[in-house]
Amino acid sequence: MKLLVNAPINALSFGNVSVNILRELFKKNIDLIFFPIGDKAEMEAYDKIEPDFVKYLQAATNDRYSKISKDIPCLKLWHIFGSETRYSKTQSLFTFHEVSEVTNIEKNLLSLQDRIFVSSNYTKNIFNLNGLDNVTHVPFDFEGFDKLLSNTKDPSVFIYGGEPTQHPECKQLTDYLVDKSIPTTLQTNASSRRTLKTIDPRVNISASYHSSIMKLGNFMRNITGLNISEIAFMADAPDEEYYKLKTVFKNKVQYCPIINDKLDDFSMNEELRAIADRPIYEDVQDDYHFHPHANGVINYEVWHNNEDSLGNNCDIKKRMIHIQDNKVYFCFNSLMEDSNGVPMAEFVNTYETVKCPYKKCYFGMENWVV
Repeated sequence: MKLLVNAPINALSFGNVSVNILRELFKKNIDLIFFPIGDKAEMEAYDKIEPDFVKYLQAATNDRYSKISKDIPCLKLWHIFGSETRYSKTQSLFTFHEVSEVTNIEKNLLSLQDRIFVSSNYTKNIFNLNGLDNVTHVPFDFEGFDKLLSNTKDPSVFIYGGEPTQHPECKQLTDYLVDKSIPTTLQTNASSRRTLKTIDPRVNISASYHSSIMKLGNFMRNITGLNISEIAFMADAPDEEYYKLKTVFKNKVQYCPIINDKLDDFSMNEELRAIADRPIYEDVQDDYHFHPHANGVINYEVWHNNEDSLGNNCDIKKRMIHIQDNKVYFCFNSLMEDSNGVPMAEFVNTYETVKCPYKKCYFGMENWVV
């Protein structure tokens, strides 16, 4: 079987989906013609990828102009806007759409496709309601994640980024979790109001207000009606806006220093001390970000001067794991400093107390066992 694929390969969400689909085509030995969306296929975005798969893609890309034919069906992975271009008489579009409305332009572009594939049943229903009947629901495989959750005692999930609402499958993932009755929290800067309005109300929303991203009025509009569990008020915003948020959302608002993710950057200490010198500090010093064993003034000095994490007994495995790019890490240190996480499908948690292999603990000292 021959197939022409028009898709991006990069570190973004569409690129990840493309790589996974192309890998399955490689396993099935499909005669592939590949037209990358963008300047090139950014294979360097993937540090561990099978050499034979890379050769397969390179050949499919290098030979595309000599093998192209209008009679070879095309699978396009892309946004609705941009789907109007095609290489073949027959084109199927794999796309994402997360809102409850379809514009006339979007409907017109979708009607040009011979088939439409979506990974969310919600999207399929929305398209069907708008008169598009050539839509097929192809759910993403959560097998690895499902296995991980089934082997976890009383799991709860905290989704963070980046900005998770920018991922095309944000809604599908949160729906999957709450349908399994797994407590789920989504961290967001509330920049995508359209996506947030589609999120199941059983999902807890941890919002962060950045005055550099949007005005306070727009932020409050975007989160109104959501199941808000907490609001992190970032310290770069004017102090008076903290009190406006506090008036509406009460104790859900927490004042939050902007943490620099460089573990050896002592400038953070100066920023925290500057906050402590401001009048607002009297009102925010009891917020959890300033508690010992959190991200605050007292804890930061303890943490920054600490060189004793190495060899400490730590219970982090009993409390949490971090998942990124389908790999499992036990703590922020392992996520930030180690290149080798455990593939999610292979991970088994032993829930054991471990000896810390790092010199500094990255905001996790509450897990130390004394």
